Amino acid sequence: MSLFNSILEALGLISSPNNKINPHAKKMKGDDSDLMPLEFEGLTLAYKYESVNLAMTSMFDIDTSTLYYGMPVVFVHESHNKYDKMAILIEARRKPIGYLYRGTIQDMVHDYVEKDFHFIGYIDGLDDYNEEATIAIGFYNDSGISYVDRANAREKRKKADAIRDAEEAEFLKGNSNIFDDNQFNENELAFFKKLHDDVSKCGKNPALLRINRLSDKTLNVRYISSQIGRIKLHGRKTRMQILTEGEVKWIEDKPLEFYIEQINEWIKYLIQI
Repeated sequence: MSLFNSILEALGLISSPNNKINPHAKKMKGDDSDLMPLEFEGLTLAYKYESVNLAMTSMFDIDTSTLYYGMPVVFVHESHNKYDKMAILIEARRKPIGYLYRGTIQDMVHDYVEKDFHFIGYIDGLDDYNEEATIAIGFYNDSGISYVDRANAREKRKKADAIRDAEEAEFLKGNSNIFDDNQFNENELAFFKKLHDDVSKCGKNPALLRINRLSDKTLNVRYISSQIGRIKLHGRKTRMQILTEGEVKWIEDKPLEFYIEQINEWIKYLIQI
């Protein structure tokens, strides 16, 4: 499915696959009755959703080998999202894996945040064929616990959020350096030196580039939280991912010089996001 169609689905303009069976999806172990506790921090489970499909997964090109059944996920409100001001991004280990579709679950997340109720989510299924994940979400309500216990639970959540926000704020200061934070081979070093220079020339801050290496040695490249592409320059098989507004394409088995020439495509995409 194209990125454009995924965006339309997230906006609710075309039908989503939430109620369709994915023949490739599988549970890794256990079941959601084991995964979702009936009580959490003194709150009682009120609603539970299982095998929730996520929108725009193709945009993030997920590496399912880094995910596992029961992995906690984080819900991030993207108020700046130009397609949906109520967009909820789902992250696992600080890496985006998709968005909640517009509808009941997205509305419930915002309602629970407003009421200061709690909800949690975990990965409950992995589709290695399409490189997608599904999640289980539990919504918890006050069941008569004391004000003190409720306040303590709230304070604990706020401290965890503060740590996350502080780490993000430190990164956004622009003091990071991809060459200090990563180990590159000779070809990767040449590629990222050119990318670093071109990002600076287009008016962006190269210190806001984030790079993580996947299990097959592919390097996933993001600018702040937005993916701008992937590149693999390890081993005999090489490839580069190019993102455009409407599609994701791969270029394979080309010389280093060719990949470096394609950095311009990454810059075009970066300027648009």
